[in-house]
Amino acid sequence: MLEEFIANIFYNRKRYFYSFIGFVVALLLVTIGLDKTIFVVLVTILGYYLGSPKLNEKLKKIKNILKEDLREETDDKKKNSKRRTF
Repeated sequence: MLEEFIANIFYNRKRYFYSFIGFVVALLLVTIGLDKTIFVVLVTILGYYLGSPKLNEKLKKIKNILKEDLREETDDKKKNSKRRTF
């Protein structure tokens, strides 16, 4: 009987998960109102995307590109400053 219960939960895990999410949203709507609930949901979604590994990989790529550009600019400035010496 316990195995059937666990199998049922596993088989319907999305259904239970979204039911829980719906309950939490409904509870937020009743307690704090529509505008604050929308704010909480948006901040939660933002946190989800900021915590994703794909975003971290993209930020590392951007950081590396900016470091390379900065190195090139400093190298160019050093070359130009050597030419200007009198």
